[in-house]
Amino acid sequence: MTHPNRILHRKDVEAGVIDNNPYPADLKPAQLETGNAIDHLTTGIFNEQQSSAPIFATERSLKYPTFSLHGKAGNLNIDKDGTYQLNGCTIQSLNYETPATIILRNSSIAAIQGKMKNQSPDAKIRFIFIDSTLENIKDSEHFFISLNGLSSWNGNMSKCRFGAVTMLQTKDWITEHNVLDCEHITMSFSMGPHAKVLPVGTFFAKNSKHCRFQFHGTDLTMNNSQAILFNNCSHILSQHHGAKINAGATVAKSANQVAITLHSSNLEVDKWLFKDLQGPVLSAINSTIKVNSSADSGIMSGCDDSKVYIGHNTQCSASNVLSGKNGVLQVQHASIKATQSIIDGTACKVELHNANLEASGSDTAIILSNNSSLLSYNSDVKSQKVAYTITESIVRIDGGKVQGDTNALNLTKCSSALSMVNITSSDTDILLNQGSLNIEGGSLSQSLTASKTSSLTMSGVNVGKNISVADGANTTLQGNTVGGDLTISGGHYQGSGNIFSGKGSVSAAMGTIGKDKFGKALSLKGVHMLSEVNAANVSNTGFMLLEGGSGSSSLAKTKRGWHVTGSMDWVIDKDLFMNVGKNLDYRIAQNANYKVGKNLSYKTGKTETHNAGTQIALKAPKITEN
Repeated sequence: MTHPNRILHRKDVEAGVIDNNPYPADLKPAQLETGNAIDHLTTGIFNEQQSSAPIFATERSLKYPTFSLHGKAGNLNIDKDGTYQLNGCTIQSLNYETPATIILRNSSIAAIQGKMKNQSPDAKIRFIFIDSTLENIKDSEHFFISLNGLSSWNGNMSKCRFGAVTMLQTKDWITEHNVLDCEHITMSFSMGPHAKVLPVGTFFAKNSKHCRFQFHGTDLTMNNSQAILFNNCSHILSQHHGAKINAGATVAKSANQVAITLHSSNLEVDKWLFKDLQGPVLSAINSTIKVNSSADSGIMSGCDDSKVYIGHNTQCSASNVLSGKNGVLQVQHASIKATQSIIDGTACKVELHNANLEASGSDTAIILSNNSSLLSYNSDVKSQKVAYTITESIVRIDGGKVQGDTNALNLTKCSSALSMVNITSSDTDILLNQGSLNIEGGSLSQSLTASKTSSLTMSGVNVGKNISVADGANTTLQGNTVGGDLTISGGHYQGSGNIFSGKGSVSAAMGTIGKDKFGKALSLKGVHMLSEVNAANVSNTGFMLLEGGSGSSSLAKTKRGWHVTGSMDWVIDKDLFMNVGKNLDYRIAQNANYKVGKNLSYKTGKTETHNAGTQIALKAPKITEN
């Protein structure tokens, strides 16, 4: 008997009312295939179901709107659009070629297979499992599957395209090969308490691309220790919210564009997160990441164009967080502990904000080269060997601590700036080779050693031991406190207001020193101007102009004047006027030779005395005596 359809509302579905035909008919599969069992008139149906995607999105006018099966077994072919209700049925094979809605209660399907025939690209067939069982789905396209209640999926999905699966059941999904050779698949897992996704094979997804997986409070555990979560996949997004992931040996290998996002989740892997990938992405907030192996392991290996974000309150226990070329790493309010290098990248961009990075092994913690950039704000980096080794890059470190063993910061051909950074090591805190460095405030527990620098500027820095610059183009020290010696050579040196506990040695083409203090002697070579410089002794090889201070034995009488070592030429093209207010005292150690082109005139106000050790010889055509 036919009967007009009524609207099926959400509350009816939640109450378990799924049949909007009060006079259901038990139909055989053969009847369903022909579609001639019930001749309903064209009547509109609008059904509602709350889930991650609408099941009945539009109102449809169907010639065959509702079919019902009760306690049937066999094969089922869906060739007519409509709503199919299966109660207590056992279906061996379900094939489809048209959009439809399949609602199963206490039923099972061994295999689903089908493709749309002459339908729009948006057309889908929808399966709603309620306390039912699904085995496998293969060679299928344009489908939606929802598993609810006590439903279970005991098989896998292979060679499928343009599908969506929502798993809301309370039973585990246990299968050997979950997703194989699939494209454009979206899967959402929001399973009941204690329900998990438990692949027992060697992969979760393989040879698949353009897929998205969402885990909401649902754990994923690979039960094979050699398993690879995503093997030979591309354009994969796996999102985890409040979940635990045990990924086996590797998360993704031999793949491209694989992204893992963690929010309040825990990820554990034995060897690598990403192995031999192009463009991997990792984002973690309020999560934990742990790599179990301590040797030849970590976040990534053989990866380029990587993007990694370690966010708020995330704890990462892994090495090789960033490697390869053109990578990007951001660490904010998080910590990383590694047994190997944390970063080893080329042309990479690294930003640290209130981060804590520690490398406990024998490798350098952070290695950057070739047009990389480092921006660090109030972050601490600690290494048992070298904290930073950076080449041909831009370095900006503001605040925080840098701690190494033999060296803390090694910079080569870099443009670097440090502000209020405390640096400690057992030997040389900063080793600078070429490039430029500007340091403002902070401290160095040991020494700074530089060579062939274009520019070195230090202001208000506390240095535990020595500052040594070899062949520096321009070196400027202002208001620093140095516990050891100063050794400078190169083009230009400028020092002002510095305090050195040890000695000073400045061999520069030109230098200016004002109000510096040396605990020991200061030796100069080149052309230098000194004002109010205090040292145990000031010695000069070259030309020195001195004003005030102490320590100059050559200018001790007046503490001001010129000191020229060796020979000096005065060349005056026209006139020389000297005005001496009181006395003029020449002291010539050996010989004085005057050659006057025309006239020489002395005017003495009182007495002029000449004392010669042997003789005074005057030779002229005419000698006049008054």
